[in-house]
Amino acid sequence: MPGKKEVELECKESRRLAELLKSTFNEPRILEILECHQLLCSSDSTGVTSVYCLKRDVSGLIELVLRRSAVSGLRAPEHAGILLGTSVKGEIRLSLHLAYILATRASRGLFRPQQGVIAVNRHGERAFTFSKPVGISDYRVLGVSPTNTYLVLSEQGDPLGWGTLDPHKRLVPLIDSGWFLRAGW
Repeated sequence: MPGKKEVELECKESRRLAELLKSTFNEPRILEILECHQLLCSSDSTGVTSVYCLKRDVSGLIELVLRRSAVSGLRAPEHAGILLGTSVKGEIRLSLHLAYILATRASRGLFRPQQGVIAVNRHGERAFTFSKPVGISDYRVLGVSPTNTYLVLSEQGDPLGWGTLDPHKRLVPLIDSGWFLRAGW
């Protein structure tokens, strides 16, 4: 039986995740763009913390539930909103859902990243979604990320996941859309 989760609004991991996103895209308003009114943290006994984006309409309700659960001893919700990422042993791992939301906002003109995005060609798309490194001839960097974390998109703007550049300038998947299939989801 899984242990009890600690749930709180804002935490060290949520601040680190927000700073990672701001730096990656050089966008101080990234949480506004994502329509995050607050961040919710859910930590388990193994040290894994999940960070969720709460929209304004959900935020007030979650605050109320958390206050009442603290007083009454009722169990607080373990998650709510949109999963932005997790912190595992201090390492921030951004979610595929976040990649999808950012790509959707970009396609609608609501998010115009100046850095932190890589577009891959058809050959690169296939390699990336099979969790294989992508050679330099199969991608374009749309603004260098100071964090070396990149939102990876197809040439059509579809989100493929998150990647990083290795010392040989190969694009290495951190998490890719093919992961769900390989993981048996």
